Amino acid sequence: MSEQRRSYVLGGAVAVIVAGLVAALLVLFLDGGGHAPTRAEYISKVNAICRVYNARLSRIPAPTVLGNPQAVAQSIGQALPLVVERAEKVRAIEPPKELAARVARLFRFSDMAVSELRTSRRAALAGNVKQSGIALGRFLAFSNEAHQTSLRIGLSC
Repeated sequence: MSEQRRSYVLGGAVAVIVAGLVAALLVLFLDGGGHAPTRAEYISKVNAICRVYNARLSRIPAPTVLGNPQAVAQSIGQALPLVVERAEKVRAIEPPKELAARVARLFRFSDMAVSELRTSRRAALAGNVKQSGIALGRFLAFSNEAHQTSLRIGLSC
């Protein structure tokens, strides 16, 4: 093999090795290496999401008269997409193993709360104030359980 051909082959091999190392480093540093964050990292990431969404949710006016189903439906209609989006973003973060069971419990309560919020909105849109109020009460109970669970995890939302 000529000296020039040998240098091309060697250069190609070095390029492949360097590309492999760069790809491995990118996966390690950008993707987190495929491992769950630490407890502190998880709490920090989730709290950051909650701060953004809670600020947006706080700007939605609550209905002034719960007996007005259109006002209830409108308020829930504005809040529901934000509540769902916040939950999806938080759910996308893998919890550390030591928090996995408590986070799963949090999501169970959160899912039940969202379901009741949807039920309340549907009932309000249908003009059924009583059913809307009952579902809204269940939503508040499940939301409170989710919130208490999140506080026990160390989350501020």
